[in-house]
Amino acid sequence: SSGINAEYGGNKSDNNLKEYQSFTDLEFSKNKTIAHIDWHPSIKGIVAVTYTEKLKYDDRVDLSSRILMTPSLILIWGFSDPIHPQLVLEDPEYILVFKFNPTDPNIVAAGCINGQVVMWDISQHEARLKNHKSNGA
Repeated sequence: SSGINAEYGGNKSDNNLKEYQSFTDLEFSKNKTIAHIDWHPSIKGIVAVTYTEKLKYDDRVDLSSRILMTPSLILIWGFSDPIHPQLVLEDPEYILVFKFNPTDPNIVAAGCINGQVVMWDISQHEARLKNHKSNGA
């Protein structure tokens, strides 16, 4: 028994957390690693993720031209459907980071590997994102 368990009055089984949710899209996220993740600032149960190729550094360098020619995606997930993203945002440039606008969450800004900043207005999909719970969550 560790000192931490004794100190907090728990046992080892009290410290094991169960997975709450996982998201997998066989077309867009299979065999990839997460590059960035962000919660929707105003719609509960919505999270957005961008992925990158799961490669070692040397392989990434060797395949860099192919990777840069592959469109980059941001998948916006709702807790109600863990295998189908609610929205897919696409850009021809490799996305390094993105963020929902904290004062207007319908605007998503992304920074690309070439220094370009791109933005999407997802306001036409707001109702779908807000209603994602009605599909089973």
